[in-house]
Amino acid sequence: MKDFWYIDAATIDVSNFNFEKYIARTPKVSEFIESSRFIIVAPKGYGKTLLLKYVYHNVASKYEGQKIITVPANSYIDYFDHSLPYEGKLVDFLSSFDTWQCLWQLSLAISIIIHYSIRSRDSEYLSDFCDILKNEKIKFNNILVLIEKITSKLKANESIRDYYKIQANPSSILSNILSLPLGNIQSSIPSALDRSHQWCLSIDRPVYVFIDQIDQGISEYPLEIWKNAQNGIVGAIFRIHNSNRQIKIYASVRKEAWDSCIAELHTQYHDIVSELTYSEPDLENIFEHAVRTYESTETVKLPDKYAYSPIVAFTGLEKVENVWNNIQETPFKYMLRHTLRRPRDLIMFGEEIHRLSKKNSLGETNFRDSVNRIPGEEIQKQYMKEVARFTTSLQYTNVERFFSFFRRNILTKSEIQDICRKYNNHFDACISYHGGNCRDCNAVYHIFCDLYRIGLLGIVTRHETKQDITYSQHFETTGKVRSTFLPDSNYYLIHPAVDHYIKVILENLLYSPVRGAVVGHGENWTEKHKALVCLADIDGIINQHEAVIGVDILRKCFNELNKEILSDTNKDSILKSLGRFKTNMTSNGLLSASSFINNVISSVDKLVELIKQW
Repeated sequence: MKDFWYIDAATIDVSNFNFEKYIARTPKVSEFIESSRFIIVAPKGYGKTLLLKYVYHNVASKYEGQKIITVPANSYIDYFDHSLPYEGKLVDFLSSFDTWQCLWQLSLAISIIIHYSIRSRDSEYLSDFCDILKNEKIKFNNILVLIEKITSKLKANESIRDYYKIQANPSSILSNILSLPLGNIQSSIPSALDRSHQWCLSIDRPVYVFIDQIDQGISEYPLEIWKNAQNGIVGAIFRIHNSNRQIKIYASVRKEAWDSCIAELHTQYHDIVSELTYSEPDLENIFEHAVRTYESTETVKLPDKYAYSPIVAFTGLEKVENVWNNIQETPFKYMLRHTLRRPRDLIMFGEEIHRLSKKNSLGETNFRDSVNRIPGEEIQKQYMKEVARFTTSLQYTNVERFFSFFRRNILTKSEIQDICRKYNNHFDACISYHGGNCRDCNAVYHIFCDLYRIGLLGIVTRHETKQDITYSQHFETTGKVRSTFLPDSNYYLIHPAVDHYIKVILENLLYSPVRGAVVGHGENWTEKHKALVCLADIDGIINQHEAVIGVDILRKCFNELNKEILSDTNKDSILKSLGRFKTNMTSNGLLSASSFINNVISSVDKLVELIKQW
């Protein structure tokens, strides 16, 4: 068994990695591996790099000893990492999809031609290509010099050092082109593209190219460049493969970029693109598969359950008690609610559980604490940075100040309007506050819209059938950033992954989840949830008046009432208890705190009406 769980696929060495053992074959994973699709689209943390390496491994195994060409020759995958100069005209030039499609098609074609010549030892083929580029007066001097050096070594029957092979990789060719004066690039692309296309038509043996992490290579550049650099390679791969079926180019694209493409391109490239998605059963399958892969009966807490219930065996828990909600969940369900529904999140949990188990310190409390803590740390260290470019306000937000206004994880519509107005310095023209919606609001910061867009703020959605009307909680899927404005909802939900981030990392000690209310994507929403939110309001009011004489007795009565409601006792019994609670508020020396009493009574009256609707 491994002494650690693989979290970053970039660290995996293809030469000695058992992909068949480590990869869980979900429907979408199988679709990409088994079909003739070349582009894998997914958000960060979905396993794009792992699957590209798997395809490379399959190709290398299938054609072992045969005359195929893989690019890059010095590694498994070509990683694009280029520092673009911030020149205004170049930035404008690179903001176009058509530009990137041409740049990628040209870079890929030149790279394939060079690597084909090296592997075939065909100096004449490469020399002729160089000559025709010169005759067309193509001003790619640095690339022409590279081609001439390789041609010379081929003619002299010398070996080609890795240095030259690296310079001939697609990302290196593209970087060399972009280092040239803009005028040279613009004037040379049409002819160079035409000639390289012609030369690629004569490639007569299988060529496989693998490119990854384009999104990371240009992460510091404007959003339009970031999107089009990725979408452009899809168009380039489509063109090259259609002209010569011997050439197969695999690449990864972030979903946030792919979703920005116009519908016509989605339709045109549909046959070569595979969008990676995971259902809840898929994610459970992935985690269960990981447990079977990384652990054994010798390393899990409950070895007798390993064969038929590996997650229970691994965690040592049949159920996990949710201390805030007085309910029990399976270990996987508890973990899943705290993730952004990405495989990477679950593998991070697995790595921590493995570490705790080795130290013999894995128990229900440590398991629960770890699941609560890890997502908050991930949000702070990485997720906020990853998604900032897809937001309109969050990247400019003082998150510590913003989240300091939060008191609980379920907010009413009026509460988020008040928080929004406070953060926008009491912007009185807030359309939402006056009955409109965020779409028409001119406030500077639309932070709640951003939180919804990136999956950290949920809403309550209505589902109507002929037989029934039900409600459930909905959080946007990671990577789906098309949602622009916050939908209308009577209640808004803070993702469980954010709880630790707000309360501990940002040190908002007044924040706490609503007791009894389970928050998570797909969880039910009932009339009882509304009552629990109201109950939390009363709890907050009492907490704010701890110095009032007699409040300790009121607190005791409230705790008993709280316990009764959470235990789902008979509705009539709860209403009688609420009546007794109101009577207690006018005794024990509390009359002097009239505003305090009025606030509590008002909330209790609201709670009574909500409970009547159960």
